[in-house]
Amino acid sequence: MAFPEADWDKPSIKIDPITSMADEKLSITLSGFKPNTPISIRATTLDDSNIKWESQAVIQTDEEGCADLSTSEPITGTYTEPDAMGLFWSMKPIDVDKPSVFNKDSVKPIQVTVTAEQYNTIIATGTSKRLFISPETNMKEVNDHGLADKYFEPTED
Repeated sequence: MAFPEADWDKPSIKIDPITSMADEKLSITLSGFKPNTPISIRATTLDDSNIKWESQAVIQTDEEGCADLSTSEPITGTYTEPDAMGLFWSMKPIDVDKPSVFNKDSVKPIQVTVTAEQYNTIIATGTSKRLFISPETNMKEVNDHGLADKYFEPTED
């Protein structure tokens, strides 16, 4: 499973697309790692209450030092089947005393950081910006005659 655009001298994580809508499926691939080696992959983000959420999986690179999360079965982790989005939907709050519902009370994007680790050392990092409102949408605050809300409309060309 060689990825021709990879820099074989340096381990890397490719997230495609880097910026996407929150419900859009991503591709997450690793390249430049040692062949047939277990790699710990971790995803972290903050919700709108500033609570840190995290997920993780240990996957095995192939004979070329690559892995694709859509086809790599986790050895261990917060999800158990190959799934490009497994790191996203299996996140849990770090502090177990915090609520188990991801608080999202704004349309502000979130950033998800994905790291690859070996021997408790981060060896590659990738980030994904997840949007909750399309760039082609305008949001207007409505505050009129006791009505307070948000109004969404397409941007004008």
